[in-house]
Amino acid sequence: MLTAVHDKGEELGFYMAVTTAITDFEQAALNAISNKLGPHVNAKACFYHLTQSTWRKIQSLGLSNRSKEDDIKHFCCMLDATEMLFCGFHPVDRVSNGMDDIKDNTPNGLEDLVDYFGATYVTGTYRRIGQTRQYPGPVTMRVRRISPSFPPEKWNVTLSTINNKDRTNNLCES
Repeated sequence: MLTAVHDKGEELGFYMAVTTAITDFEQAALNAISNKLGPHVNAKACFYHLTQSTWRKIQSLGLSNRSKEDDIKHFCCMLDATEMLFCGFHPVDRVSNGMDDIKDNTPNGLEDLVDYFGATYVTGTYRRIGQTRQYPGPVTMRVRRISPSFPPEKWNVTLSTINNKDRTNNLCES
């Protein structure tokens, strides 16, 4: 679709001078922006959809009912606020510090939610790529860091906020 819009615009004599494009959390859409419009275009993911993703994860983990308990409700509100305050509104290079603050304040039973958020949006995960044992001695395991699916550079809204730019792809949802 992006190609069709771009090509039709050129056919009609309109040339897009896009500097930033905001889309849902779909890797294909983010890739298409960079591939079709060029690497100079800042392909961002919608901050509203980040908070919606967190809520869907709460539901899929069966925590919807627990989110009504006062302490859990407080943490879930804090988590959404933390996405904004610690992660979304921190400079990108300080997002992992915000994630550490979240982990330090996680109530029992919500560790999977926090792990999901960290793995998907902040720190990524690790994959074992080998294991050796030298006798006598300990087993040594080699791991490779796997980047998050949507790193903070894609969804962090610090500069958008400072520069009074859009943080979502739909003003009705923000």
